[in-house]
Amino acid sequence: MIKQILISTTLLGMTITAAAEARYYTTDELCDRVAVSSNGRYVVATATDESYSYIWDEKNPDQFVQVFADYKNKIELYDITDDGMAVGGYYVEGGSYQPCFVVEGLIVDLPIPPMSKNFNFAKCVTADGNVIGGQIAYSEPESGIGVRYRPCFWRLNDDWEYDLEFDPEVELPAHQGFIPQCMNPEGTVLGGRLYCATGSEVPALYKDGKMVFWNELEDKIEPFYYKGEILGYSTQHYIDGIKDGWNGQYLTGEFVGADAWGNFYGCRTLVDWTSEDGEDYELSKYAIIYNIAEDNMFDYPAEGRITAFSTGVGADRQYVFCNGDRMLVGNESTEEVKVISNTFGFTNASAITAIMSTSDDGRVLGGIRQEIHPAIGEYMYYPFVVVLDEPLVNNVGVEVIAENKDLAVVISKGRIDFAGAQGEVYDLDGRLMGRGTSVNVPTGVYVVKAGDMSRKVMVK
Repeated sequence: MIKQILISTTLLGMTITAAAEARYYTTDELCDRVAVSSNGRYVVATATDESYSYIWDEKNPDQFVQVFADYKNKIELYDITDDGMAVGGYYVEGGSYQPCFVVEGLIVDLPIPPMSKNFNFAKCVTADGNVIGGQIAYSEPESGIGVRYRPCFWRLNDDWEYDLEFDPEVELPAHQGFIPQCMNPEGTVLGGRLYCATGSEVPALYKDGKMVFWNELEDKIEPFYYKGEILGYSTQHYIDGIKDGWNGQYLTGEFVGADAWGNFYGCRTLVDWTSEDGEDYELSKYAIIYNIAEDNMFDYPAEGRITAFSTGVGADRQYVFCNGDRMLVGNESTEEVKVISNTFGFTNASAITAIMSTSDDGRVLGGIRQEIHPAIGEYMYYPFVVVLDEPLVNNVGVEVIAENKDLAVVISKGRIDFAGAQGEVYDLDGRLMGRGTSVNVPTGVYVVKAGDMSRKVMVK
């Protein structure tokens, strides 16, 4: 229900929360990846071990509907647009995956280069579907596994087909390459993890045709000995000055989510030297945020066991979701850690692993919950969706049309809200798109009607 406070808080740029009326939805289908559309209308959930995927629709909220592929029904879907187009890859006989998008149950292939191999996926998509980001498993025998995973974009052309934007010459370390996980709203920068050595990976971006990361990588040719004699030489990989895998130490890190303001969220390990001779060190895990506008990496030390961020909401990161049932709330001077389920007033079916994705305004939260399987004693993971009564923030490209003190229309990304009256939304051909206090619509121009008011509006 859109309350009058929505108007005033939008105009003032303040945030509001809804505690008492949150709705909670879940399923017993196993899943370990969840993505929410920018407008909150759709959620896609995927079990990557089994390659089964499901789509949740706010208009049919009690069901997670499985998406079926042609062969063995195996398909992994990773992101979804404001009008319900999901992107991912489906299983092909022989053990490989073909990148694709899915519209109303129809699976459509995305183009791949001739030298591509097995694990090609579309991983993320802009709200309007114009840009899809993903990975190409490109044939490179010198990599050790025969391929390197390289970033790519598919861009929608004037003929309503996707063109592949792929550079096989992007400089990568000598190992598996780059696995994208997320993308900025404009569809220009990919975030994910870079396999940089034998057992290590670091958070990285694909930006302006180059890989961007924050670690120092070095390869050294070193001898190996047997009974004091040199038997040969091998390449040893050093990261931030330490040998990869030495004494069982490996670096880990990745970006897993990006918000509407271009912040990338994730985690990484840092090297803390404990001796001047460079022999003794410790590895510490940090939660991280990279701000694309300021080109600034922020390390959040693992105090209170906060070792990873998944995503955030708000221009000033008013809500940042940590691992588990926790989030950081407020700016740097007022920041505090809160319990997610308590703050929003919902009872979850089991322990929360993470809030993995949100709508741009934070009204819809998608995450993973965990339970221990009684027979095998291992954790099992399931998706859940929480729908709040009000958005967390109201400054995501919001426009307010106020007719009088009792009636206003709030136009935000992918959504039209009516305050003070029931409203109707029509496309330019006169077709009714929806009625009520809130209507989700794709990008376009619409006619809104409420009471005696009739206006043409643009939704971005």
